[in-house]
Amino acid sequence: ADVQQAALSAWAQERISETVRDYFPETPAEDSTGLVSLDTYQLTETKTELTAALQKALTGKATAWIPVGNLSGLAILNGHGFKIPVSFAVDGVARVEFESTLSAAGINRTKYSVTMTVTAELYSSSAAFSEVVTVSTSYPVYESVLQGEVPRYAAGVLS
Repeated sequence: ADVQQAALSAWAQERISETVRDYFPETPAEDSTGLVSLDTYQLTETKTELTAALQKALTGKATAWIPVGNLSGLAILNGHGFKIPVSFAVDGVARVEFESTLSAAGINRTKYSVTMTVTAELYSSSAAFSEVVTVSTSYPVYESVLQGEVPRYAAGVLS
């Protein structure tokens, strides 16, 4: 079960990475004169397309490579011997979320960032492994430092 869980996690991370690379636009934001303009329609379209693509990518067959010593039933042989491929069917569901944050970056600067988080839940039809495997990964979509005027009190001007 531990080997299958690790194989599912690695398989899901690989599928998520490939799918995000194929479906995510390279420039979702424009920066002009200190104002940030995100194309929210494009982000929503991307979210819909990416979620559908992830649903397809996370359904299929995964393979776990199990050392033959693990199959012997003797604890002393665990992890030893050549590895045998064991394939199992996988069904997965995915959720894509965007989060934007503003944080202070000095007296007159603010850091603006948008992060996309992909969370996948994987189910195996294997009788030996009935647990749900959850995999989550985040991708930075946009980062910028916005600069404004220095406050008068910080510049030494009191009036």
